[in-house]
Order: sequence, then structure tokens, then C-alpha cells
Amino acid sequence: MGVFNNTNVVTVDPLSMMVLYDVESKLDIKVIPYEKRYIQLEYFRPAGDYEGWNLWDWNTGAKNDRIDFITTADGRKVANIEIGLTAESIGFIVRQSIDGNDWAQKDIEGDRSLYAPKDQTITKVKINQEQIAIETID
Repeated sequence: MGVFNNTNVVTVDPLSMMVLYDVESKLDIKVIPYEKRYIQLEYFRPAGDYEGWNLWDWNTGAKNDRIDFITTADGRKVANIEIGLTAESIGFIVRQSIDGNDWAQKDIEGDRSLYAPKDQTITKVKINQEQIAIETID
């Protein structure tokens, strides 16, 4: 039988739970509590004209859809993109939606992608209007 002792470590005895090892072996399994993961994206437009601008994202492992900017920090709009437990790279487009036209304008023509290390709960990045470069914030 296995032993669990409030340290988030489970020790499994040989031949239990269909773990087939020699008699001297033990298998330690670390149980990690689930925490939602996010990419916090800051977007800067020098003229401050943010009306209708939002994100379209995919491969998040969570919600692949429109993401609205929810707050402003230091003149930048901020969006929180929820990502799944195993997501490492997502794709996104910054676009402007106006009067029923979700794709009225794109910030740049191409797609962008972001890397989010699996060991980070929150990955913070900054992007600027009409620039491909993505800056990771520590």
C-alpha cells in the first residue's frame, strides 16, 4: 500500500497499483496542486487609441477565442490569457473590432506566438503597435 503524508509526496510500495518493479524498488510520485496559468500581455499604442482593440488567440489549452484588454497600466492595455497546464506556446493576433466587424484591422499582418514555460504560473510580456518583437518581463 502507498503512503501519503501531507508533503505532496506519495510513496508507492512495489507491486501495488500495478507498479511492477523489483522488490527493492520504490516509486515516488509528487502530487502538484493545480493552479491556473496565464500570459499577461501588455500592449502599447503611442497615440493611446485603444478603442475596439483586442486579441484573437489559439493553442492555449484553455479558451481559444477573443480576449479583451481588461485594464490599463502605465499607458498600456493589459490582457490576461488563460493557458492550459501543458501549454508552452500560443498564437495570437492583435486586431480591432468595430461595429460587427471583428477583423476591421490588424496590428500587423502576420501571426505572433508566445512561449510560456510550463513551470511558470504567470508569464508576462510586452508588445508595441506594429512591431513584431515581444519583450518578456521578469
